[in-house]
Amino acid sequence: MRLLNCYLAKYIETEIKKVTADHIEVLCAQIKPIFMFCFTWAVGGTTDLAGRKKFDQYLREKMTKFNVNFPADKLVYDYYFNLETSEWVSWFDTIP
Repeated sequence: MRLLNCYLAKYIETEIKKVTADHIEVLCAQIKPIFMFCFTWAVGGTTDLAGRKKFDQYLREKMTKFNVNFPADKLVYDYYFNLETSEWVSWFDTIP
């Protein structure tokens, strides 16, 4: 739940920051992949390598119903959802 809160923190209004309809529109477009990323680590993060492979297969089957697709190259654990580009990015691409 805390991981999901990190993604949603910028949508909390304060006296200084207002959340606009445009912000909500972006969130609506990104909420499914954000949830799937958080679900991957909240539920599937507790498994070993064999369990991760099984969870990867299970999650990919379920995700097609929600029109969310991880890239097929690696396991779902190898990607994060980039909010700026609205794309799945390999963790390895973040290392210089």
